[in-house]
Amino acid sequence: MGQAYLQARVSPEIDFRLYRQRFDLPYVNQNDSRMVPNTFEAYTLDGESIGHFDFIVSHVTKMKTRNASKFRPMSEIAGFPGTDKGLTLGGLTYSLSDDIYIGAINQYSWDLWNTAYTEAAGVWDIADGTEIGLTAQYTDQRSAGDALDGIFSTSAVGATMAFSWQGAIVSFAVSTTDDDSPIRRPYGGSPAFVSLMQAKFDRAGEKAWRAGLSFDFKTMGVDGLSAFVDYAKGDTPDSGTAASPDQDEFDFTVDYHFKEGRFDRLWLRVRGSFLNQDGPEG
Repeated sequence: MGQAYLQARVSPEIDFRLYRQRFDLPYVNQNDSRMVPNTFEAYTLDGESIGHFDFIVSHVTKMKTRNASKFRPMSEIAGFPGTDKGLTLGGLTYSLSDDIYIGAINQYSWDLWNTAYTEAAGVWDIADGTEIGLTAQYTDQRSAGDALDGIFSTSAVGATMAFSWQGAIVSFAVSTTDDDSPIRRPYGGSPAFVSLMQAKFDRAGEKAWRAGLSFDFKTMGVDGLSAFVDYAKGDTPDSGTAASPDQDEFDFTVDYHFKEGRFDRLWLRVRGSFLNQDGPEG
């Protein structure tokens, strides 16, 4: 499904991977909400569990989007036909413990823009069987090199809180994006906590919130069945250069994993997504 690579183990913790591969990084990822993943042509060095650190360094030359059958240069994917520019990235995560970490990654799209992203998260037990998780994130994005996409500078900040109890997780998230420009993200899904299946809620000047609920029915005796729902709403300026329709989205997903018998390892999934946009023009 788009992957074909050579992998060499430099050490027990470090791998070198060449050619067509997948990523699960902020802004460079599979974006497989529709079950067909993005894949990339890249040359990657990554390490895991080196003390308290994980890292990745990669140069990405081409990408096959989930709706395409061919790999194209990264700058073409970004919307600039006839160009052949790649993307160079480097990221580092530091784990203070099994439940607390901080990470940062920088992605330089040559002659387009530079995207810097950082995230910090922690999970704490607050009672028997009950946990609370807190996460904060920040994105800075601005034009770089020859600025084929024009001169711009923008940013986005977000936070989320989640409670878990006996198979249920309740979460709430907020985010805001700078008025100057939307976040560019042609290489995958957004890491924003308000990002859903259709809308990513990172348009210029957009302020958004999301509420979610997931449940594992194993606690009710139905092992393998789980589901989650999300609702998000985003408001944008009514006038000016950042004006765009307000929007809200409701998503649901139901999963069933067969646990035994002839269909062991079979996974069934049903998804739905409903997006509404409402602005001055309807």
